[in-house]
Amino acid sequence: MRLEILNHGYRPGTKLLFAIIKLMSRHPVPDAAKLVFYRSDFYGARAKEFTHEAMRGKLTSTGEVNAADMREVLAAGVSPRQVEDALAVCAVFDTTNRLADAFGFEVLSPEGFAAGAKYLLKRGYR
Repeated sequence: MRLEILNHGYRPGTKLLFAIIKLMSRHPVPDAAKLVFYRSDFYGARAKEFTHEAMRGKLTSTGEVNAADMREVLAAGVSPRQVEDALAVCAVFDTTNRLADAFGFEVLSPEGFAAGAKYLLKRGYR
């Protein structure tokens, strides 16, 4: 079931921002971004900080990776830091996917995904 509030539940300044984004990118604002603006207290500053750090590979170490599956990856030459970065990115996408399922996010077109990727790469995502 689509969360209808994602279509219109914003303050005028946010609506203007979405219109500018759509005008500049020629694509609608992704629902994940709309959720952040609608419920910043729920999925706001901490989630954005974690997402940005994960996608830019800047998370600090949270402990030793020691699962049996990881031993094989490490033996293949992947560093512990690379494993931590990959796990962080997986956590971000898993959270977003669960929200998408729960709230009925609309899927972007291939052109929308390409435009989003271009935008993220310009801002330091890797």
